Formats: sequence, structure tokens, C-alpha cells
Amino acid sequence: MAFSQVITANGTLINRVSTADPDLFWALRGGGGGAWGIVTAWKLKLVSVPSTLTTFNVWRTGKQALTDLVFKWQNVAPQAPPELFLSLYMAGINTGGSADVGASFYGQYWGSIEETLALFNKIYPELALTASNCKQGNWIQAVANIAGVSGPSALVDRQQSSRNYFKAKSDYVSTPLTKVALAGAFDVLMKNTKGWIIFEPYGGVMSQISSSAIAFPHRAGRLFMVQYQAVWQDDTNSPDSELIGWLRGLYSYMSPFVTYTPSRTTYVNYIDLDLGDSVTAGKSYFGSNFARLVKIKARFDPTNVFNQPQSVPVSM
Repeated sequence: MAFSQVITANGTLINRVSTADPDLFWALRGGGGGAWGIVTAWKLKLVSVPSTLTTFNVWRTGKQALTDLVFKWQNVAPQAPPELFLSLYMAGINTGGSADVGASFYGQYWGSIEETLALFNKIYPELALTASNCKQGNWIQAVANIAGVSGPSALVDRQQSSRNYFKAKSDYVSTPLTKVALAGAFDVLMKNTKGWIIFEPYGGVMSQISSSAIAFPHRAGRLFMVQYQAVWQDDTNSPDSELIGWLRGLYSYMSPFVTYTPSRTTYVNYIDLDLGDSVTAGKSYFGSNFARLVKIKARFDPTNVFNQPQSVPVSM
């Protein structure tokens, strides 16, 4: 973000927050939503992208095969060249009446299909990526591919063909999971086909930015972020308690393997009311940046006009 324009809780319009108040500008970048004011304008600094990008998606199944592939993924994706993004979706599936686990290895590379395959053959041959798993195009075509829509024109279609409901939780991992730990997570996944885990790699440019540069703190040392989801489709705010219990059980299983600083680290955009009130959750979302965020909140919104259940509070 290059600059923003904000109306604060007392009605003041700050035309250029980046220069008028660097503290508020710092908080706006990663400090959570619904807490700081009404942003009426903002400007982003764009980055250059190549003319050719390749997206890919590979589906693999089998508990033992995936244990080996995901174990290797932990040492590939976070350390890969910054031009490569390689994410991982894993879910319980049912194959011929038997419980199993499946995984989608997906992402993009800033280059041609040939260059993508050459890189994977070098750093991750076990995945056996082929040209049939890849699509080549420009940047906006890659965005559409990753989004899972038919093409760029579908990105401006705001109509939803269906609606899902979900509960999400999150973690960060700083030390690779052992094969035993991964196999245990797959055992939990295989008990349910209405949920999944996503591993999203960090590293690259993410790790080159200081954890205090902006309010978002999860930087160097984080190998990947974990997202857990339980999903239902009926039009109700009351999902099956067994499904939510399964999700919480998976989260509990992962507790010995994830990052604490000292609170269990989580991602603020996967809001999780299980974490507790705004102070308890804030320590998980923002780590060592939380205290500074509270001071800025108290200065700009002392009566807590802008709030939601886990927004940054005015005091600790």
C-alpha cells in the first residue's frame, strides 16, 4: 500500500495517512479489519509480472504416498525460488467404500510450461508433474486458473452459483512435521469428508521483510501456514456439532507441531472465535506487534467505535 485516506472515530479525515501519521499507516497494513476507521481511498504500488505464467494442479491419493510427498514438500515449497508458488490442499475422501486421503498440489510459476517442468524435475521430481497438469497464459489468466473459474471474464461476475458455510482455524509451522506426525493428521482427515487442511508456503520475499515492518508479524522462520476447514451446505448457522468437534479435534492433534510466540500463532483473516476475547486472540494474531497495535487503537479510537469481537482493543 502506497498511501490511504481514512476517517477516524472522531470524524477526522486524514488525507494521506502514510505521511500524516505513520503509526496508523503501520496498523492499517495487517492490523485486522473493523478496528481503525473508514478507509475512503487507498493506492497500491504495483509490481511487474512476466508476460508468460504457468499454473498447475496435480491430484494424488494414498496415505503412504502422500506422507512421503508432503514430507518432501515441507523442504521444497518454502525454500523454492520466489517465482514459484506451490500450495497444498488435503482432504479425506472415500474410494470404493474405503476411507483414504487425497491432495492437490497446485500453484503457479513465472515462466513457461517447459521452464516449470524443468524446475520441478530438479527440485521435486517425486511429484511427477507433467505438461498435462499445466496451463500457460498471461497473469490475469493465471489468476482465473488459480481461482478455479472459466476465464478472466468470470472474475467480474459477482453472482454465486452456490453457497457454502464453514468454520476455519489456522496455525503456523516453523519446524517440518515428521512422517509420523503427518500420518497421524491423515488419520484424522480420513474420518471426515466434509473438511480439509491447506498448507500455504511462506519463505521467499515474505521472509525478507521484518516482522515489525507492518502489523502483520508472520515472517522469517515460518515455513508455512495451515488452514483447517469444516464445510456444510445447508442454509443454517448451526452446523452438525460432530463436524465442529472433528475440526477442533484436528486442531488439537496438531498442537504439538505448530508455532508458539508464546501464544499459538494464527492468521487474523481466518477469524476464530475459539481463541477467546480480543486480548487473547490478538496475541495469537499479532504476536509481538500486539502491544503497539493496542496503543495505536487507544489513541485513534479510545471509545472503541470501530469494533468486532476480536478487533484490537483499547487496552490489554
